Amino acid sequence: MKYAALLLLAWAGIDAGRDRWKVDVKLTLVEKEGRWTFLVDGTTDLPAGTVLSARVYVLDVVDDPRQGRIEDDSEPLVGKDDPLQSECRYFKLNGAKFSERVHTFRRKPYSISYRVKIQYSPDDQTDALALKVGDTPFVHAADLRAGTDAEYAAQLRERAREMGKELMRLEALGSELGDWIARAAKAPADWQVWKDAATSEISALQDKNEERFKIWAVWAEYQGRMRIDGLTGYLDRMIAALDEGNAKQVRAWLAGYVDSIDEAYTAIGFEPPLDGRKAGPLLAAYETVVIPVLEGRTDLSRKARAEGITALYNLLGLLRSRPRGYAYVNAVSVELTRVMELFDDHAPAPELQQALARHKAALRDFRTFAGLP
Repeated sequence: MKYAALLLLAWAGIDAGRDRWKVDVKLTLVEKEGRWTFLVDGTTDLPAGTVLSARVYVLDVVDDPRQGRIEDDSEPLVGKDDPLQSECRYFKLNGAKFSERVHTFRRKPYSISYRVKIQYSPDDQTDALALKVGDTPFVHAADLRAGTDAEYAAQLRERAREMGKELMRLEALGSELGDWIARAAKAPADWQVWKDAATSEISALQDKNEERFKIWAVWAEYQGRMRIDGLTGYLDRMIAALDEGNAKQVRAWLAGYVDSIDEAYTAIGFEPPLDGRKAGPLLAAYETVVIPVLEGRTDLSRKARAEGITALYNLLGLLRSRPRGYAYVNAVSVELTRVMELFDDHAPAPELQQALARHKAALRDFRTFAGLP
């Protein structure tokens, strides 16, 4: 009871401080020379010399198990660990009006709702000012809805594509690193050229990733930033390990790296085309076995059937993060099965030709999906 009473008194003090001193504030988002800045403008009757702090938060609506749909302004737009700027803006009043830049970004902030909190803290004041204004902290706030729901949806799609392309590049660099495992030591000069180019590209991706928003309210970007940060660091470590001659370790690490890439695609909702370096040879293996049979140059033997099915099965390994691809591989499998049945039943030539044409079309559709010529 004593603790509850003290808590009520504390909240009453905060309300009293806020009610005693006027701070009328407006939050805006402006763009200038390719940078986006949150500005606070306001008027106050606080005495000159008072130090205030301004911090922008994401204003979200969440489901509370007891209160239902409620506003949540607990997530700051800029965290304390942000490497590019401070989490809040401290400023000293020089008169009744103030105008301050709070946060600036190279990337346009998402079209969602924000709340700026202007806080007075007695710990930030001189003794004389704290005595005059009071020894209880208080907060004034203002809200801003930046953009529309349609603009927010478009931003999500564009940012997902952007992060997806970066993940594709990281996947390609990992594949190239795998090719170097067997030959880095044999061609040190060429390896050095590739290593320098790769580490430079990784560094550029890391710098770009630092500019992304690290907020839970935009879950896809939060996940993408976190995973790209981890993957670039992982790739850096693998390159360094191979440079030191630890080929066996790199080979083992690459398997986990590939799995992490697939998980990242899923986390941000991006479906990339297949890696042509892998899909091309696997599809060629299938066609090498099956096409001569279907064109009548060999018999559809048990061995040919088994090899064709095995080649299709190997293609499935590329589709863990490309679920839409299963439909294409399945279509090829269905048409192949139909052709096999017609061969076994000695079906009339016109019926068999139609089935062969459907199989060819299914292969063509898969090639288009996979981005193969």
